[in-house]
Amino acid sequence: MRAAVGLGLPFLPPFLRGKTAEDFWHGANFAVGGATALSRDFFKEKGFDVTNIPPYSLDVQMEWFKGLLDSLATTDKERMEIMSKSLFLMEEIGGNDYGYLFTQNRSFTKEIKPLVPKVTAKIENAIKVLINLGAKTIVVPGVFPVGCLPHYLAMFQSKSAPEDYDAFGCIMWLNDFSEYRNCALKRMLQQIPRNPTVTILYGDYSNNILEIIRHLVIHGFKRETMLVPCFMNGNLCPDPSIYISWDELHLTEAAYKFVAHHFLHDPFVESSSISLSSPTMIPVLFLLCAHSATAAANSGGGGHLATGAGGDDGFSCFTRMFSFGDSITDTGNSATISPNASFNRLPYGETFFGRPTGRYSDGRLIVDFLAELGLPFLTPFLRGRETVAAEDFRHGANFAVGGATALRREFFEEMGLDLTNIPPYSLDVQVGGNDYNHPFFQNRSFTNEIKPLVPKVIAKIENAIKVLIDLGAKTIVVPGNFPIACVPSYLTMFQSKSSPQDYDAFGCIKWLNDFSVYHNRALKRMLHQIRRDPTVTVLYGDYYNTALEITHHPAVHGFKKETVLVACCGDGGPYNSNSLFSCGGPSTNLCTNPSTYISWDGVHLTEAAYKFVAHHIINKQ
Repeated sequence: MRAAVGLGLPFLPPFLRGKTAEDFWHGANFAVGGATALSRDFFKEKGFDVTNIPPYSLDVQMEWFKGLLDSLATTDKERMEIMSKSLFLMEEIGGNDYGYLFTQNRSFTKEIKPLVPKVTAKIENAIKVLINLGAKTIVVPGVFPVGCLPHYLAMFQSKSAPEDYDAFGCIMWLNDFSEYRNCALKRMLQQIPRNPTVTILYGDYSNNILEIIRHLVIHGFKRETMLVPCFMNGNLCPDPSIYISWDELHLTEAAYKFVAHHFLHDPFVESSSISLSSPTMIPVLFLLCAHSATAAANSGGGGHLATGAGGDDGFSCFTRMFSFGDSITDTGNSATISPNASFNRLPYGETFFGRPTGRYSDGRLIVDFLAELGLPFLTPFLRGRETVAAEDFRHGANFAVGGATALRREFFEEMGLDLTNIPPYSLDVQVGGNDYNHPFFQNRSFTNEIKPLVPKVIAKIENAIKVLIDLGAKTIVVPGNFPIACVPSYLTMFQSKSSPQDYDAFGCIKWLNDFSVYHNRALKRMLHQIRRDPTVTVLYGDYYNTALEITHHPAVHGFKKETVLVACCGDGGPYNSNSLFSCGGPSTNLCTNPSTYISWDGVHLTEAAYKFVAHHIINKQ
């Protein structure tokens, strides 16, 4: 229901309550409380008690739908119009199939777990029926983490030992079963054949509920109400909005709202690739792989659909990845050009690799975490080119160069900028934020020289996207800028020029962040307007709000308040692109624990911060 409202539709009428076709002009809800994916007869044949199992299985609901479709459409054209413009939500069907057997104390190993492939096959068949009828967009959520539901906690309390519970009080093996079931569902969604115009989205309900449980206060809930129901034995809690569970098995409106909100309006990733009745935000890899699947199906393959941070098999939707950018993404190109530079010496790389790798951080970057979904780390183009072997780039390549700009070096020369630290590897050469950084660091006029660069930079990015599309690219991710006002180099640079009213409550300089927002809005407008065919997906990665989430709630995410706006590595001196606060140089000062810092060297982030950004772009945790 929340999803319907979020998409600009009225509440869906229950099918059994409607009387005429007009009642269902905006859709219908076929769901029945207690309904199963498998038929009632299936459970009866297996010798299970079917007293509480209603005769409204998924097959029955599909027959209801086909009958309703016939009443709404009098011609094939009308039928296809209805199907193609409708969003189909399979919801959490299947949970009751296992729940009834748990309640009847049946064998988990011999009777409950073996139901998973049967339930998954039944859902797969329903999806195929909808696709054959003309459905274009289908959402298939996973089950909730049952090990955290009060009903199951009470049922298995006497049979559980302390080691069965996790740090939040949930029963681990039950949550493992939910994950097992969800992984089976995700594998099926990967393999289901469909044409390029069909999108199937996996809804990660499990991780959304776990997000509430792990960070209760942040999301408006309370620890003491986390695993208990609001309404039980006729007694109602005073404030349902701080409870997750309503009646032991079902959620409160507040919890359902959280799940729906994070499915429809994930604050970290925006997509303009699906045409719904309002702008829709969903976890990026749902779309990345849905559209990767359609492209593969178009070329004769079965396609893939991503389901989160690597799934259970570490699969990837893609066989290759190509990356363009600057030092935020550079995995070794700059090191090839300048092997003696400070960023090619310890402590760079110390956290993960144990040695410098040319990455501008203590460890991995966002692009590395994205690759870890199933690809090896990308070969830096300039390093792989030394061997002149195509095999070096079998899984893709990284063209990013530290300090690189979107605009050409000649453009800045005409502006009269010092070109010493501007490398000749602009976006055109590779096929940024540094277009603003270099003028900022050279103390150029914000109003007359820096802000007017925005449309030029956006136009250059737009041109690069069009080039990639013309070459056949199907999936392109275009991140926005970070909140530069919270970056130590900018805070140091503008400290003497700022008054107390220039800072926000978190210590960032407000007008600088306003500039990042200005750039990002211009970028998003361009992404929405760029012309492309339906098989191409262009996605905006919201680095800005992801980084602000750490800044605003550092302790929740494993960082420290006192380290939010300071660099881990360096002497804190004036920034320049050679010294990077002297990190990697002879006067290097290194913090004790980089994982509690956001900034690595005053300009770039720590591995911990990059990991946070990458994981929230891959799949909201």
